Amino acid sequence: MDIDPGSRDDQSGRRHVGVATPGGMKLTSHWQGKWPPDGGRVGRPTGRSTSPVTTVTPKARPRMRWTGNALPWDELDRLTLLTLTYPADWHRWCPDGTTFKRHLRAFRERWCRRWGVPPGARVLEFQPRALRPAQERFASHSHLYVDLPEDPELCHDGNTGGEVWDWARQAWWEIVTSDGSDHRSRSVHARPCFDGTYESRSTTTKRVGDGFWRESDELSQKAAPDGFEGVMRRGVWGMAPVEGLQEVDEDEFVKVRRMLRR
Repeated sequence: MDIDPGSRDDQSGRRHVGVATPGGMKLTSHWQGKWPPDGGRVGRPTGRSTSPVTTVTPKARPRMRWTGNALPWDELDRLTLLTLTYPADWHRWCPDGTTFKRHLRAFRERWCRRWGVPPGARVLEFQPRALRPAQERFASHSHLYVDLPEDPELCHDGNTGGEVWDWARQAWWEIVTSDGSDHRSRSVHARPCFDGTYESRSTTTKRVGDGFWRESDELSQKAAPDGFEGVMRRGVWGMAPVEGLQEVDEDEFVKVRRMLRR
């Protein structure tokens, strides 16, 4: 909703706004008045660094959590967690972030050509594997929280005990161009969200929000190996955050803030 710039400001000239999403709520407070076109930053430091991003920053973690809770997960009927993996000697097939982005983009384009844009979100992680040989450490893999199309069916995998979506495995294997049949059979892991079942929509919204909260805290899997600096750790496909805005006065702001801090 649009907010009237002249309403609900306290004596100090501040404006307070409550922001609600399907899975969360927060309060914001900022000064009333018009900002210059440049945002008031002429001659002031922007706070941004030119250094490449190598891990999830303290500011990025709350944004990741907020986005996970703000997306309309209750609109998805078959929310499924897909994990796209590489062979053990993964550097041979994905030596840098540019290659990784090309692989992920190709997988998404194949999906779009077959079923349309997959609504959901993705998270990039790197497995430390401290006890493995050097060439197998920090293996990149993607978690895709996506709505599975109506046609495909997940089948039980007797080897791994998990679920199989053969189209996804074949597509990812062809994109990576690995030459091992072992990777073909293990390249993509699938699991209905959550606990292996498609839950009610209201439950799904809460569980996905909790999942993104845990994902943001897995810092050991967010540190990027050489060549992956600057690669985005998360992204949203075919969805947009749902946010409702409501201005509040000073007393309401203080009361709600105390409740949220408990």
